[in-house]
Amino acid sequence: MPTLSEDPKVAEVDAGDVFMDKGLPATAWSLEVGGAGTGGNTRITTVPAQSGAGRVKVTATDHGVQEGARRFVIDGTGPAQILLSTQSPVDLTRQTNGDVLLTATMRVDAAPTRPVALSLRSGPGGGQVSLGRMEQLGTGQWKTLGVPLKCFGGNVNMAKVDTPFVLATDGALTVSVARVALGTTADVKLTCAK
Repeated sequence: MPTLSEDPKVAEVDAGDVFMDKGLPATAWSLEVGGAGTGGNTRITTVPAQSGAGRVKVTATDHGVQEGARRFVIDGTGPAQILLSTQSPVDLTRQTNGDVLLTATMRVDAAPTRPVALSLRSGPGGGQVSLGRMEQLGTGQWKTLGVPLKCFGGNVNMAKVDTPFVLATDGALTVSVARVALGTTADVKLTCAK
């Protein structure tokens, strides 16, 4: 018998580049909802749940597996946000210098009534990209949105990112999110505004 290879042929995956998968935040990350800019976020550990002010309701929905995503119903009564955060900031400097994207696998269930912004933050500083009314994703279909990390620019310290995903709006919106990660492919890729 010849000697068998011990190589498992499994591609290495950097778990540090996945912030949410199958509707659940990765280890060391928290899923939160609340009023944008009010500081009153509610950490989501079980579903169903809602923000303290009741502006955002969270339930489970299916994507790939049963309850493999979270569905967020934003009522439009004031600013609201969905975010992933950590107490242990990550260094994304190397990824920002390349063509790495912040990707989010989402389904717009009810189109937003007001513009939506996607932000990435490091402490109080942050950069934001406008998603308009999310027309690029359509309604009722799962799509992966990709935004180049370099588009966030602004006041973000990419060496200390503690909130890589903030979806915020002043209007009503129903959206389901299954996965948030860094990657190089997406169904819809945004370009940086000039």
